[in-house]
Amino acid sequence: MIKRGSVVVAAVSGGSDSMAMLHILDALKDELGFALKAVHVNHGIRGAEADSDEQFVEQYCSQNGIALEVLKADVITEAHRLGIGLEE
Repeated sequence: MIKRGSVVVAAVSGGSDSMAMLHILDALKDELGFALKAVHVNHGIRGAEADSDEQFVEQYCSQNGIALEVLKADVITEAHRLGIGLEE
């Protein structure tokens, strides 16, 4: 499913499922010939716990040489502004 020369962008929350996926993709990237990039979104909902997840992902990617982009969003403010729930 992954073609040689492609870039796989993995959305990583810092939880066990997404970290396992990232670990497996990292282990397979050379064999299958793809580049790997991780993306983490800190939604600003869980405060210090979310910041801790972000730091964990940053540390893991740094230690394993995985390109990472971290995005931050103020979901609470945006949901209030739009008059919608947090999940929307």
